[in-house]
Amino acid sequence: MRYLVIFTIFLLGFISNNLIGQTPIENDKLKFWQPDTKLIPEDFKADTSRSFNNLNRKFEMQAYSCCILKSIIDVPKKKRERGKKLEKVYLAPCIDKYQSISITTDSFEMAKQQMFFDITELFARKARQEFISLRDSMGYAYGIYWSMYATVMSDICVRRNKMIDKYMMEVILYNKEGAYDKWRKQVDELLIEMKDYATKPEDCIRFLVGKPLTDDYIMSPDYLGEIKCKKE
Repeated sequence: MRYLVIFTIFLLGFISNNLIGQTPIENDKLKFWQPDTKLIPEDFKADTSRSFNNLNRKFEMQAYSCCILKSIIDVPKKKRERGKKLEKVYLAPCIDKYQSISITTDSFEMAKQQMFFDITELFARKARQEFISLRDSMGYAYGIYWSMYATVMSDICVRRNKMIDKYMMEVILYNKEGAYDKWRKQVDELLIEMKDYATKPEDCIRFLVGKPLTDDYIMSPDYLGEIKCKKE
């Protein structure tokens, strides 16, 4: 555990030293959202499938990015400290490279897939805002995060998927004139509006290391497991 803490401190320091926007936070399977991280053709590692080929023939669909909103709750390891220290919710959008498909390297096609990534970040911010609002309304009461986790995240996933469906229909499937520019402007404005709730490097790193970032916390044993916030 000591080595995990040392590694995490090093990694956080490494990223903060002017590397955000230059070095994506990722591993072979997952690439996490950060302000200047862009999707590139190498992020799409899945083999083409029959269903994708059908979409390509019918709608000339050339790429699909499997974007996921990952979330988890950590709590103080020592029960006597629960209340003195509060739970921590980590939220991080990422692309699953091995479930993402592309038959093109075209920059505009990559930009269209980037929108799925950015919409997922938008709803990470909305979820973060809701959790903070709940805590504020309850006077920083311990337990509010894990008790409301399923409710908040289920609602966020439904709302995210509705927005993704609408974007998919207008831009990817039916390629409506001016639709991409309209969506790009709208999503950019919403991201700026919610910039105070942006995903930070430590949110992403929590999922890369697969353990709490400090040895005084553990993954919460009292919640039902991570909600898989993805579009099937």
